[in-house]
Amino acid sequence: MNIDTALDNMIRIAASAPTVAAGMSALLDYCAKEYPGGVWDGLRGLDYDSDVAALTKWLANLLESKPTALSVKGFLFGLFQSEENGTPIYVLYATGLVEDFTPEFEDWTSWTPESDLSEERYAESQILKTVFSSIQSEPDAILLAEFMLCLGYACLVVPELFRNLPPALALGEAEQRLVVTGFDEGDPILLGRVTRQGWIPALTTEQRAAS
Repeated sequence: MNIDTALDNMIRIAASAPTVAAGMSALLDYCAKEYPGGVWDGLRGLDYDSDVAALTKWLANLLESKPTALSVKGFLFGLFQSEENGTPIYVLYATGLVEDFTPEFEDWTSWTPESDLSEERYAESQILKTVFSSIQSEPDAILLAEFMLCLGYACLVVPELFRNLPPALALGEAEQRLVVTGFDEGDPILLGRVTRQGWIPALTTEQRAAS
């Protein structure tokens, strides 16, 4: 399996998906094609809409509880592996970016007191928990599924959160803020930007990381 090819396909799917659920269905189709059988069909019936609603409420509460300093240039939604009651899970968290973002930005996972979005920055995503615990039964496909389904879910759901929220909540006095996602040990992906006019996507079917 070529990870670069998988990433390109994941971004192509995320960029063109009309909804989070439709995007996840297409990502599961890709996994099933690469590794027939397995757990993929069992993940199609998950309640993606409820998870989006819960994450939207989480992000709204997070931004309301600590308005973002003007010096923060954007938001990072990082992903890292953890464990819950002995079960491996992926965790999504949010923090602020205090440096200008470029595709070569190396220190993108760091934060300062100005950028820290409080102890509530860790999201409770039932979808990420279920997906990652489920794919443990497919050891040959875990790496593919991490990129396609875990990172892919972040690429689908984070833009949806900002489409659901008033731009002023994320902007404060800023005119725009970039939004980035990725694994803590991986390359960043620029998802788009929040502006006074709303969400402007950066992902395209031909673009992995930035403009």
